[in-house]
Formats: sequence, C-alpha cells, structure tokens
Amino acid sequence: MIHSKYISQNLSDLEKLSKELAPLLNEGGVVTLNGQIGAGKTTLAKLIIQQLTQTPLEDIVSPTFNLYHTYNKDNLEIAHYDFTELRVN
Repeated sequence: MIHSKYISQNLSDLEKLSKELAPLLNEGGVVTLNGQIGAGKTTLAKLIIQQLTQTPLEDIVSPTFNLYHTYNKDNLEIAHYDFTELRVN
C-alpha cells in the first residue's frame, strides 16, 4: 500500500498529478481520496478516469448523489464512488 499526501494549489496541479498517477494504477487497485468538500477530490478522480479511458472530461460525472458510476474502456472497468452523502447514525 502506498500512502501519499499531495497539496495542490490549482487545476493545473491536479492535471499534472493525474498524469503522474494514472500509469501507476494496477488492475484491481483501489485509490482513496480524502479531503474537505471543495478540495478537488472529484476533479482529480475525473482527471484520472480521463487519463485511463480517454473519456471526454465533460462525459465524466460526479457520483455524489448516485453513490457510484462506472466507466469502461476495452477490458478496463473503473468504478468511481463518492461516499460524501453517507451518514452513520
């Protein structure tokens, strides 16, 4: 398991990070993004999905209210989950 902390200042930082991370991801791997609302987690996830699938960015939706969304390219399936709205009672 790799545990890293990245601090980005702008969209350009997230784009660069997505290009560095995407080639490192392996089949069956799990990536978790943790941060405050508005920190850029969904944007980074969308950019990584774009790198891996070549899906246009505007076609990659945030799963915040649907909980998850899947993307497929060739034999690659990516499941993008967003647990922000889940509450533990």
